[in-house]
Amino acid sequence: MNTNELLQSIEEYRSQMVKLGMASSFSDEQVVQISDQLDQLLYKYQATVFHSKE
Repeated sequence: MNTNELLQSIEEYRSQMVKLGMASSFSDEQVVQISDQLDQLLYKYQATVFHSKE
């Protein structure tokens, strides 16, 4: 997954997480799962950006 794809996925997960959190609760299990997936994408993005600067 390239940087642009990662950024698009990050935005999609972030948006989905906020919408679900506002509709239910930010401690809802589904929201927490999306948050975990978002964290993984953010770590991948950070690793990709850091790697490209070396």
